[in-house]
Amino acid sequence: MNIEITCPECNFSKSVPEDKIPGNVRWVVCPGCRNRFEFTPVKPVAADSENNSPAKTRDERGILKGIFKTITSVLFTPGRFFTGENPGKGIREPLAFGLLVGGLGYMMGLFWNFLPVACGMIPYSSYISNQISVSTLFLVLMILSPLLVIINIFFTSAVIHLLMLVINGGKGGFEATFRVIAFSEATWALAFIPVIGVFTGLCWNIVITVTGLREIHRTSYVKVIAAVIASMIIKWLLPVFLLGVLIKTSGLL
Repeated sequence: MNIEITCPECNFSKSVPEDKIPGNVRWVVCPGCRNRFEFTPVKPVAADSENNSPAKTRDERGILKGIFKTITSVLFTPGRFFTGENPGKGIREPLAFGLLVGGLGYMMGLFWNFLPVACGMIPYSSYISNQISVSTLFLVLMILSPLLVIINIFFTSAVIHLLMLVINGGKGGFEATFRVIAFSEATWALAFIPVIGVFTGLCWNIVITVTGLREIHRTSYVKVIAAVIASMIIKWLLPVFLLGVLIKTSGLL
């Protein structure tokens, strides 16, 4: 069997017989651009990997079983899942998956967060209560959940892909990045677990995103981790900045 070796810098690719590759090889020097990179062989996608694609699984097992299979594949075997992902199929399918799973998970996360407030375990802000009731706020956020999930998928994909391009690590294209971010919404399924589900899902989402981007773009972990961390900082600082602008313009301070 031949193993395909691809340079992450110039995208030079060469198939080498597996028996001619030393077992302890760790680094490869590209004959095209002389770049030294970590040895990450790309084997031909096996037939079972192709059969485990979301579309195949959905068609053969039904919608619900297909969605469940995709969730478990992303959660427990992200490397294998995204290695078999081939950009060029469009963003409709991953967007639909991310909207469904992410939307439901986000709603469950809101439910667990509002439950202590509704039960009186956590006091509800008197200022907010004078403006809007807890039930109304909960209902509004539930209705807005699908829109918030879509915005998050597109915004996160755009920011991470831009950062990947800056560090020359996004050669798979925007669609590849988008597919990783959308399918990574599978971690919101963990939000159905009380107390620890949302936090566990958020942490595991980082791991899956890093793994998926590395596999689908055929680049190094260093570049992917740098892009993901930078995107998280941007996503955390942007709301603070917008809140500051809102407070300043409203004259509250």
